[in-house]
Amino acid sequence: MTINWSPASFTRDFSCDRANNYTKTLPAENETYQVKFKTDLGQKQLCLISKDETCFSPTN
Repeated sequence: MTINWSPASFTRDFSCDRANNYTKTLPAENETYQVKFKTDLGQKQLCLISKDETCFSPTN
């Protein structure tokens, strides 16, 4: 699975010290994951794997 992120802009508006205000734009990025499903302690999980494996369980 590949996620194609768009560029993102954000602004910091600190009213107490305007010298610290800024606007930044993060570049567009692509992230690629392998996807697998597994069962852990009887709970089905969706796992995303890139450098590490992160697994998600349903909340209901």
